[in-house]
Amino acid sequence: MLCKNLYNLFSLINHKKMKKLNRIYIVGPQGSGKSTIANLLAKKIKTKNYDLDDIIKDKYGKRRNDSELKNMLSVVTARKKWVIEGIFGGWTAKAFEKSDLIILLNLNYNILVANLIKRYYKSKFTDNKRGINLKTTWKLIKHVKLYRTRYHPKSYAGHMELINKYKSKFIEIKTRKDLEDFLDTLK
Repeated sequence: MLCKNLYNLFSLINHKKMKKLNRIYIVGPQGSGKSTIANLLAKKIKTKNYDLDDIIKDKYGKRRNDSELKNMLSVVTARKKWVIEGIFGGWTAKAFEKSDLIILLNLNYNILVANLIKRYYKSKFTDNKRGINLKTTWKLIKHVKLYRTRYHPKSYAGHMELINKYKSKFIEIKTRKDLEDFLDTLK
């Protein structure tokens, strides 16, 4: 199923039908490449990328309540075009519902850990707006370990519960090769 879905997606991306993919939701654990893919897709369809990390907290870093989150998400999903990316489930059900395409990045644990460690080292040499440090990196690695083993709206089971309602517009990327092939189609 994965190869067939990826092949169909690659065909869409390299075809004029890409214009019909105006609302894309990318979900997956930390370190899976959501931001990278979201930025490339947003550029491809000429729209803005909305990172749920930027929506969940106010300008003072305080978590918004569920009502505020749903309202803010409704404003974004009412737009004609968007790319939304994040790990969140539950309150993001509207994004699953309104998307033309849902991409689940479900890479191997070791790849996710390597990506998080790379992110940590890159933050040492770049503008570290997100406050990435060793403590937060270790915390993310622990969350990645739990992604497949617990039930939570931000877990694989939580994501699949939402995705199963929309299987016809869903693809899952499971390997580094699939991810690289997908990224090549966006360039």
